[in-house]
Amino acid sequence: MDRIIGFDSQLIIQALCQILSVTLCIFILSKFLYFPVKKFLEDRENNIKKNIDKAQENLSQAEIFVELYEQKINDIADKEREILKLANENAVIIKKDIIHEANLKAKEILNDANESIKLELEKAKDDIKSEIINVSWAINSELIKNDNDSKKVFLKNAFNVLEKLNNKNKKINK
Repeated sequence: MDRIIGFDSQLIIQALCQILSVTLCIFILSKFLYFPVKKFLEDRENNIKKNIDKAQENLSQAEIFVELYEQKINDIADKEREILKLANENAVIIKKDIIHEANLKAKEILNDANESIKLELEKAKDDIKSEIINVSWAINSELIKNDNDSKKVFLKNAFNVLEKLNNKNKKINK
């Protein structure tokens, strides 16, 4: 054994057996461990990529929905402003109509009151005229019945009554 490494048949067989066993181990490990783990990792990577793609797609859809909802909210706000504007315009129109009707009723009431006043004035004038006629008849009848001195006193009193009636008539005419 003078040599350090001897290439004898036993060394070659041992080397071949070791090469064969390492190759067999590599084959078995790659067949049952490496490739399944590699496939599992690739599947997981693909699954993660799919989830990321779905998340991005969902995010883009969510952004689209947010834009749609914001547009709808803006449309609703615009409609709200338009409805409020129309309501205010209608309220102004109704207010004008109510004021117009109130003015018409007030004019009607004033016209009725003026008409009533005119009728009362005419009635008062007619009453004064009939009183004047009655007083005149009374004066004439008393003048015919009484003597001269009592006629003077009676005429004085009669003129006072006629003056009062005339003053009433002037007040009414004002």
